[in-house]
Amino acid sequence: MGKRRAYGNSRSAILSLLIEHGTLSRMDIARKTGLSRAAISLSANELVEEGVVQEIGVAASTGGRRAKMLRLGGATRLVAGAAFEGDACHVALINLDGQTLDRVTIENRGPRTPESAIALTARAITTMMADRARESLIGCGLAFTGQAHARSDTFSSIGWSFAGYALRQQLERRLRMPVEVLDNAHAAGLGELWLQGREHREHLIYIYAGNGVGGAIIADRELYRG
Repeated sequence: MGKRRAYGNSRSAILSLLIEHGTLSRMDIARKTGLSRAAISLSANELVEEGVVQEIGVAASTGGRRAKMLRLGGATRLVAGAAFEGDACHVALINLDGQTLDRVTIENRGPRTPESAIALTARAITTMMADRARESLIGCGLAFTGQAHARSDTFSSIGWSFAGYALRQQLERRLRMPVEVLDNAHAAGLGELWLQGREHREHLIYIYAGNGVGGAIIADRELYRG
């Protein structure tokens, strides 16, 4: 018997399985999770309406009504990715189909404080979203040279005074959207997982050499944060 994962709710089940498999029907997702077909259908319809999931046709006929297939993605919802290298903040705007729509680089002219990192990220995002609907932006990822501390939800970095500062929480308050903060190695490892074929690769060990040397371990598509 294949392994069954625990899902917090039907929305997370749909998103997790579409990331893993690429395309599935509502019935496929219900079978794989053990959640009710009604709950999956309701959440799937919400995600389609929000532009996070797309219906891309129908499955092959099995004698009855052909099921509509779902995939993660779409051009109407956007995410921002920010990376700090030295005193430069690089931010890219990407849609859920993986297309890069815009890029901005801003130099930090002041002290290396958490407040300046937040201000630079917010400024870059504001610039890129000037002619776009703000509600289309659904999340932001931030990568820094340093180390994320999962238990305390803080970040430490050489050259930046982040000690004890709740960087992710403060950036979420400033941007008013979900934010993920990772070190450069872990962020690059996740990027490699996606770029190399998200529906096929389960495990990955990634070595990062940039402003320092680090690594990332991904097992069963879950990032190890220890």
